[in-house]
Amino acid sequence: MSNIEKIRSEIVDFLKQKEPTSYSVRQLSEALHYEEASKFRELIKAIALAEREELIVLNKEGKFRLKRASGTIIGKFRANERGFGFVDYDPNEDDIYVAKEYTGSAMEGDTVEVKITGKPEPWNSKGPEGRVVQVIERNTNRIVGEFFPYDSERREETGFLGYIVPQDNKLNHMVVYVLPDGLQAVEGSIVLAEIKEFPTAENPVGMTGFITKEIGHKNAPGVDILSILYKLGIPTEFPQDALNQAEAIPFEIPQEELENRVDLRHETVITIDGADAKDLDDAISFKKLTNGNFQLGVHIADVSYYVTENSAIDREAYERGTSVYLTDRVVPMLPTKLSNGVCSLLPHEDRLAMTCMMEMDGTGKVVNYDIYPSIINSKQRFTYTAVNEILEEGNPEIRREYTDYVTMLEGMRDLHHVLERMRRKRGSIDF
Repeated sequence: MSNIEKIRSEIVDFLKQKEPTSYSVRQLSEALHYEEASKFRELIKAIALAEREELIVLNKEGKFRLKRASGTIIGKFRANERGFGFVDYDPNEDDIYVAKEYTGSAMEGDTVEVKITGKPEPWNSKGPEGRVVQVIERNTNRIVGEFFPYDSERREETGFLGYIVPQDNKLNHMVVYVLPDGLQAVEGSIVLAEIKEFPTAENPVGMTGFITKEIGHKNAPGVDILSILYKLGIPTEFPQDALNQAEAIPFEIPQEELENRVDLRHETVITIDGADAKDLDDAISFKKLTNGNFQLGVHIADVSYYVTENSAIDREAYERGTSVYLTDRVVPMLPTKLSNGVCSLLPHEDRLAMTCMMEMDGTGKVVNYDIYPSIINSKQRFTYTAVNEILEEGNPEIRREYTDYVTMLEGMRDLHHVLERMRRKRGSIDF
């Protein structure tokens, strides 16, 4: 075996170990210790030999990977409303195009095995083509759609209550035949169904399932939004153990907790939010110091005091990840008693917070700061509209209404301009 063949074998063995990762020539030289000039030239020759022998392939990012001998690839199927789809399997490779007639029973998000049927043509921006050989793992087992009932004769003949047409446009060529195992819905209902049998290669459009929830009639107000939530798997209700934990939380702050925190209830703290906001989770305080510096306090609702690690609420919040804002409602991450109650910095209510108190000079540089648990009492709830009326429009009526806060708001505006100038000096771009 020549030295070039030996290096070729090293390359192939290395890529086998690192499959499916792709490597550039430079990365291969570093990993295999062929960085010295003469060795690097031999590495290049070995790479060229491996490519000629079709042991490795070059991807669109200019990196090499092992050629897959089986001729099939496993990846995620992404459906298109017009019936065709793509299989995504490597961020450094072109997606595999799957024509409508070759998608089989694959649905959006499924893990599939696909066989390559057409090679890519990089010179005309054409990627590889393939057909789905099998579905390895289903992405979802729930469907949201409109229910169409059968009459009694058809029910007896088929054993189905009717069928569901999925609302998802990527599934609009499929139907779900409804088994009598679940709920019975009326015509025109938007329902949530659990799939019992998925489409097969022989019957790629038909599924069977049973109704687990009747979301509402298709013409009822708000049902369209609710159906989106169910389709995306966003929970609209909290489990009972989380609700029980929330219900047990007192509105009053224990005396021992007051003694362990910095008491800022004497400070002028305000909130500024949208007019419809109910979960007020941050507040600010501001004053000009005798030395000419600015003092800015940022106060964040101390949710961690109420939501302890691995508690029922904590586990549910972890699953949700965030609150979800829709056109007509919010699906909160925490039960309402917390999100809109004890953890919302409502005016004239004592609330637990985490405070960052900062002192800044005339250039916006932070010269001193401290972070600590605190107790605050918001003196005023402002809306963005009211603040703009005071500062931008100079509305005399609104300024009279909030006369006790005008000087504070104007000082905050001055600090804003100072910080804005500092950001621009650092290269900030405004769009």
